[in-house]
Amino acid sequence: MSFRKQVELIKRAAEDLGYRVILVDIQTPVKPFQGHVGNQIQFIVGMPHLLMWAFRYGWKAYADRSLCYTTVEGRPKVNKHIQNLLRGFRVVGVSRFAAERLAEVGAKVEGWVPHALDPVEIDQALGIPRDKHEIFRVGYVGSPIPRKGLMLLNEAAKIVWDRGYKNIEFILWTQKWGDCPLPEGPNIHIQELFGSRPHLEVLYFMRSLDLYVQPSLAEGFCIPIIEAQALGIPVVSSSGGPMGELNNPKLGYVVNPTELRLEDHGMGQDFYCYYYDPRDMADKIIEAYENPSQRDEKGLKALDQSKEYYYDKVYPRLLRML
Repeated sequence: MSFRKQVELIKRAAEDLGYRVILVDIQTPVKPFQGHVGNQIQFIVGMPHLLMWAFRYGWKAYADRSLCYTTVEGRPKVNKHIQNLLRGFRVVGVSRFAAERLAEVGAKVEGWVPHALDPVEIDQALGIPRDKHEIFRVGYVGSPIPRKGLMLLNEAAKIVWDRGYKNIEFILWTQKWGDCPLPEGPNIHIQELFGSRPHLEVLYFMRSLDLYVQPSLAEGFCIPIIEAQALGIPVVSSSGGPMGELNNPKLGYVVNPTELRLEDHGMGQDFYCYYYDPRDMADKIIEAYENPSQRDEKGLKALDQSKEYYYDKVYPRLLRML
């Protein structure tokens, strides 16, 4: 859902600049010299096997200039063939972290451009009055796959409960996924809605929170962090990888990793997993709860900073790289 939104925003930015835009699924068969375009951006979200598609459709037969905009959450596993492909076309990462990992394996990296926000949707969500509630609502939006760190969040939530903070509630907007376990506990509420609701509804949910938590071990960018910030909701997250590029102690609450592990979770890469102590996560959540003025101040600063991620400021930079 988030990636589809980014495609929409890139298209909108291109049209704002006067481009005629055609969206094509990268797996759609195209014969050489048919459907030829002047400039092409390929948005790749899987590594490294989808680079084969990027190379095929980046060939001069399809476009005069082609740029691959992609994310990785660690170091891609590449053989000599993939390395040769990487040298054959230009790549832009979605974060400084992603660009560095791509460069490490020989990609021709042009730079990095972050994902973006839709100011129209943000304004709509900000226009919804926030309900007053006695419960302190801590929320998460995302899948339950292991690298999202929900089991560490489960431990942190248990610590919060055991320390006597019965007024803190964790609302997880997620889904059942294979045999991935979902957190359980008296202060945890699972809403199996992830991927099944319009994007605007996700923003409405975030706007209803007091604190957003991103427990991830590995990310390539992490769109929910900037979405929560844009709604004035401070974020608690690890400082590992790209999360440290988006969140800091001025804007939210940061947990420093205690260990970096390179793990194979599939998708042809060794994921950079930044492990942290769940007690540190619990401490930050309690700090936010006990300091409403500090929390509000961070939320306002985060909201102001998030305007730098509006699509009309971000994606023209990507388009100028063509």
